[in-house]
Amino acid sequence: MNSSFFSLQYTSILPYFILMALFYFEASIILRTVPFYKRALAQDLADRNHFAQLDGLRGLLAISVFFTHSETFHQMWVTGSWDLPPSKFYSQLAVGPVSMFFLITGYLFWSKAQKGTKEGLVVFFQHRLRRLFPAYLFAVLLVCIVIAFLSNFHRTVSIFSLIRGSIGLLSFNMIPGPALNNLENTSLIYAGVFWSLRVEWMFYIAYPLLALFARTWRRQLLLVLITFGLYILLPIVRGHMHGQHGTLGLGTIQYFIFFLVAFFSFGMVAAFIKKNYRLESLANSMPATLLGIAVIVALFLFVPPTLDWVEGAVLVFPFLLVVYGNSFFGLLLTRPLILLGQVSYSTYVLHGVVLYTINHLLARTINMATISPLGFWLVTALIGTAVVCLSALSYRFFEAPFMKGYGMKKTTIVTAPALGVH
Repeated sequence: MNSSFFSLQYTSILPYFILMALFYFEASIILRTVPFYKRALAQDLADRNHFAQLDGLRGLLAISVFFTHSETFHQMWVTGSWDLPPSKFYSQLAVGPVSMFFLITGYLFWSKAQKGTKEGLVVFFQHRLRRLFPAYLFAVLLVCIVIAFLSNFHRTVSIFSLIRGSIGLLSFNMIPGPALNNLENTSLIYAGVFWSLRVEWMFYIAYPLLALFARTWRRQLLLVLITFGLYILLPIVRGHMHGQHGTLGLGTIQYFIFFLVAFFSFGMVAAFIKKNYRLESLANSMPATLLGIAVIVALFLFVPPTLDWVEGAVLVFPFLLVVYGNSFFGLLLTRPLILLGQVSYSTYVLHGVVLYTINHLLARTINMATISPLGFWLVTALIGTAVVCLSALSYRFFEAPFMKGYGMKKTTIVTAPALGVH
């Protein structure tokens, strides 16, 4: 691990905490100067059903992913390849948060399923689209504008190909499509983050079926057996069908089952424990808090930054503390961090476009491969500040107006957990 805490390098750890404080301060200014966000926060905190700790957690997670991709863009200028940065700390700042996002999704939806909350399929997917699509559409429009500039506003493919590529993007990549205007590496424009939204949508599609198993512990045990059976058997079945056609989407099913077992299931287990065991006092005790911090530190020090079940298994303990109300010495309940959590979905889908655009604009006058460490961190601070502002605007004009209950009262705003999407 090449990162250093005190000496200023491209992968120094100290700038992360300094810039996080900067973005925290920026959020506090937004809260103080823009009445909309102050009203939205007050409404959320007054709602007994609102989980403020999850807002604060999502704020930390989304901004952390931004840091990883800032490092990755610098590495791309130096090596020409898009990959995780050569620092376990900054690599884990993407892998860990994305894993935690999936845990949050599993927890929230399984909590709803265990309560037996009934919602028609049409209404369910309408709510999902209203929550995810507006800000995502804004991000896609920005991606299209960048592609138009890179192509000198010249169409290089047929209209039919453009339509297919657009449908692919607008469907959260659920429907395969060609690269827009035949531009290679289009995913770099949005830092490749849209793949996780596709996984989220797989979970939403499967949720009505999964929810049938939620009402009793016996059914939940049956679901565990079925899921782990598929997790073990599908690779074997596909191995025997290698080279043959007609797998009927077994690869897609295997892909989803992996994420269900490695991440969503840990959030679902947390929901089961929360429903059946009263552990609030223990989870909010000083020893539990310190142990939770120790587990997070151990994750950064010892766990390889790869998306697998180990990541989910390690994260489930500190996540359990949060769902039982632990705010980690009050940090997750601070108002600026809650605001960053409110706008976290916009942060997640937009930060890549901002990174890509500003990096390439600067590259016209600066050699980004040889920029000094100080210059790199100043650029990261500039871009991060722009990301927070753009995310706040996106939340105000693209997310909030489409949320259930918006407009009923001047102060009624409904926010969303996990990837900012519930």
